[in-house]
Amino acid sequence: MVPGTAILDFAKLTFRPPWRELTYSINRVTETEISFSLKNKMLYSHGTLDRVTGRVEYSSTTYFPNEPPDTSLQVGVCKPAKPLF
Repeated sequence: MVPGTAILDFAKLTFRPPWRELTYSINRVTETEISFSLKNKMLYSHGTLDRVTGRVEYSSTTYFPNEPPDTSLQVGVCKPAKPLF
């Protein structure tokens, strides 16, 4: 995703997107899609990365004391990596 780089670590099952300094857990991997999520006291975020098109969709809900939850949906496109072989 311009201007950053998303990092997928299949050994650790983690996804590091360019839009936040957070590391998401990879929940599911199929031939065409990778699902990821992150949950803590102030944030719940989850999404998918299409391995064919590079399309990334994710939803985030932030929780701040004395405020209603704030939810946003984002869509972006990553340039798919070229196969090694």
